[in-house]
Amino acid sequence: MNTIRIATILLAGLPAVAQAQSQQCHQDTVPLSTTNWQQQVTVPQFDPSLGTLISVDITLSGAISGSASAENTSPSPGMLDFLYQAEIELLTGGGSLIITTPQLAIQDNVTGFDGTIDFGGTSGVTHGGLSVADSESANAPTDIALGGFIGVGNLSFDVEARGISTAAGPGNVVSQFLTSAEATVDVCYNYAPATPDPDPNDCTSLDRRRPGSLLLFTEFDNREGKASLLTITNVGGPEVDVEFMYIDGDNCQEFNRTARLTPNDTLSLLTPFHNPNQERGYVYVFAKDPQTGEAIVHNHLTGQMMNFDAETRGAYSVNAVAFKGIGEDGDPTDHDADDVRDLDGVEYDQAPDQILIPRFIAQSDLSRTDLVLIGLSGGQDFTTTVDFLIYNDNEEVFSNEYTFHCWERVRLNQISNLFSQSFLSTTDNAALEILGAAGREAGWMRIDGAIAQSATTVVQDPAIYAMLIEYVNPMQAAADLPFEWCVQDNGALLPRGLQGDIDAE
Repeated sequence: MNTIRIATILLAGLPAVAQAQSQQCHQDTVPLSTTNWQQQVTVPQFDPSLGTLISVDITLSGAISGSASAENTSPSPGMLDFLYQAEIELLTGGGSLIITTPQLAIQDNVTGFDGTIDFGGTSGVTHGGLSVADSESANAPTDIALGGFIGVGNLSFDVEARGISTAAGPGNVVSQFLTSAEATVDVCYNYAPATPDPDPNDCTSLDRRRPGSLLLFTEFDNREGKASLLTITNVGGPEVDVEFMYIDGDNCQEFNRTARLTPNDTLSLLTPFHNPNQERGYVYVFAKDPQTGEAIVHNHLTGQMMNFDAETRGAYSVNAVAFKGIGEDGDPTDHDADDVRDLDGVEYDQAPDQILIPRFIAQSDLSRTDLVLIGLSGGQDFTTTVDFLIYNDNEEVFSNEYTFHCWERVRLNQISNLFSQSFLSTTDNAALEILGAAGREAGWMRIDGAIAQSATTVVQDPAIYAMLIEYVNPMQAAADLPFEWCVQDNGALLPRGLQGDIDAE
């Protein structure tokens, strides 16, 4: 019978800045029975609605009981050496995962053969009531992939028990072993608890489609045959400098340039000429004082990006994401003097808490959709895991997670098969949707940062940004900024080092 126990712990090995983690454990047992046997144990998968799964501890405990008998049939006296043992193995679809070997060593002095094979007298011995236990452990994701543990169903393992006892003596030995074995499998899920969805009536969502002091361009592409056109416009206010921070999508390294904008000035540039040193990634631009070079409040900047593909002759454009500076025009924004642009409601607008994308077309050979993901917490040395809630066209919801470093543009079908036409068509979908194209499935998604981590530091509920790019055909793409759900104050552009932005913790 499966049993469940839940406890709140601080996971060993995580840094002190990590929040307290939770652990949920499930157990299933194979009762005592004579070896050799093969049985199956079943435990529930980790329900992703509980939070983000970080690791799994799997323990196989085995116990054996019975008797060991041997008779020395050699004429010479000597020592009988028993090794009473069994091999108990936990198997997955990929093969052996854990082997535990309960064993007990026994020695007896006996005479030469007394003429009767009775496992007694002076030349034989019987040990009854033997019992011994042992356990071994494995971990995910170290010993097995983490993803298979996530879901709302059950997870089954095969367990095998084999008697492998031996007896040796001064010469010929006759032995007999009676062995029964039992096994217990414990699966413990270590996870960061989910935070409740904010009530939209109790939180603030910001208007990103108005001038700001910091602009986030979700993509630039300088690869051969491609180019991005960035435009920055100073729609009012005094003369200002703007610093372009190009962030390489592969390694989060930066390349910067500065330009000056007079009132009502606009600057457009092709990124391969402005930054020939990087292939692709994202850009943020912020206002600076022309005399001191300090980052300042200048809520008069607007911007737009257009991406070109010479091979397909396709293009799409999307506005920059605007973050207002907090304070009066000209006020310095770097209040903590760390040369990091904090999206915390103190220096600049807060980052969104969740990203809402109102539509995706189910993925198939006939359709392609890309998702741009940007990590806004942690910084250069952090990977970010995001949680997806994926809704079909009939309110059914499915969950998934995806991990990336810094910036990534990834196809939806590489994130999960849950986005596919083949999967969504098997769900309880609305038969007449898409209206006018009933054979094609569609849905929408909610994206939330789950965890960002470096080698030393963990950030819970990190800030992220995301943007969907849809292809009508290989030559035509379209994109728009997503909707946002509430705000959070731990965004920062762009910390360096394993600790990230300490002020945001």
